[in-house]
Amino acid sequence: MKDILNLTKDSLATLLICSNLAIDYKKETIKPYTVRQWNILVDKLMNSSMRRPSSFFETTEQDWARELYLNNEEIDRLNSLLSRAGQLGIELENLRNLGIQITTRAEKNYPKRLKSILKKDSPPIVFYCGDLRMLENKGIAMVGSRNIDQVGLDFTKTIAKKCVLEGFNIISGGAQGVDSAAEETALKLQGKVVSFIATSMVQKIKVKEVRKAIINGNLLLMSATNPKSGFRVYTAMGRNKYIYSLSNSAIVVSSDYNKGGTWAGAIENLKNNWVPMFVRRDDKIPEGNKELLNKGVHPIEVGLFTDKGVSISEYINSKINSSHNNEIMIQMDIESFINNKAKHQNYIIAKEDESSIEIKEDKKEDDVSNMNDAQVDIYNIVWPYIEKELIHPKNSEELSEIFKLKKSQVDEWLKRAVEEKKIKRLTRPVRYIISK
Repeated sequence: MKDILNLTKDSLATLLICSNLAIDYKKETIKPYTVRQWNILVDKLMNSSMRRPSSFFETTEQDWARELYLNNEEIDRLNSLLSRAGQLGIELENLRNLGIQITTRAEKNYPKRLKSILKKDSPPIVFYCGDLRMLENKGIAMVGSRNIDQVGLDFTKTIAKKCVLEGFNIISGGAQGVDSAAEETALKLQGKVVSFIATSMVQKIKVKEVRKAIINGNLLLMSATNPKSGFRVYTAMGRNKYIYSLSNSAIVVSSDYNKGGTWAGAIENLKNNWVPMFVRRDDKIPEGNKELLNKGVHPIEVGLFTDKGVSISEYINSKINSSHNNEIMIQMDIESFINNKAKHQNYIIAKEDESSIEIKEDKKEDDVSNMNDAQVDIYNIVWPYIEKELIHPKNSEELSEIFKLKKSQVDEWLKRAVEEKKIKRLTRPVRYIISK
């Protein structure tokens, strides 16, 4: 089987345990392992003498029980899944004949960004149709809701065109609305598109235009589920993180507020900080866009990226560098303050005579006083940077994430700024904004 499909035995074990390719649900109820269950099993393997998934083919059930501390129910489940190698070979051959290939975490060609960014949340198995080497190029994820107005649609097409002209892959999910508009625009211009789909890959590649784009090397289809499976909401929600992690930055064109896959994916990226994210801003953006802006997501303006306008890469880099420079400047200012304070204290100690022994005995009380002084001074150093972020409302969690500070410290400074009437405290939900 390895000679035919060029897969390692580790991959074959992964496929048998984690995919439903060889399972006939008309006759059986057994379920493959989820990503979480697979991670737990892999951890047990790594901490045993078995070490690798391929060892299942060379050991007995007694070995599994002893080495992996599995109960009888789990052993029966594994034994049943692993017994389907013959049927799996047939299914894999059928997929190969359709042009659909497979990689797993055990393979060298597994997408590096998925593994490096998502780590254990990366899919154990990836099905693909097209050239995986396309992922070596930089990409920009374009995401958005299915229902999009004309302004948003025009914006999507403009950004997609600029990405193609500047050599970026468009990375999306193939859904109606923003996804399909971005992908179609890029392909018409002979650009590169990576589409991580949540629908049947088998059905997708039957479309003439899709097959042509794949053959021409302009389209790479990817999926983490059985290529014959249809659309599932949980599949669509789960693949959001794959779209983000395959990109170098992401643009949210249009999002509902607190519902839908676009919102869920954006919040997930914001929480995990996978890639820099930008959101469309204009006079008529949906509520989700407004809330993402309030959470500190970088704005990206309509009308900014005309054919002769601003470069996408330059704009993105300028925003990323601006945020990074804020962090660096704060750190430099704080370090400068600490170093100057240390020099001042060393100078005083150097001037002391033998009576300095008495001062050292009272050091605890002096340290408390010095700490209080430091807090006041550091607040004055950091506040101008925080104040710039509060042009739009933000909460303390968002500020602590932006500046890599402890939330308790940010809460203390925000409370003081409210008392000093530098900012206003908003409610429902609690946020802060500069006083005008």
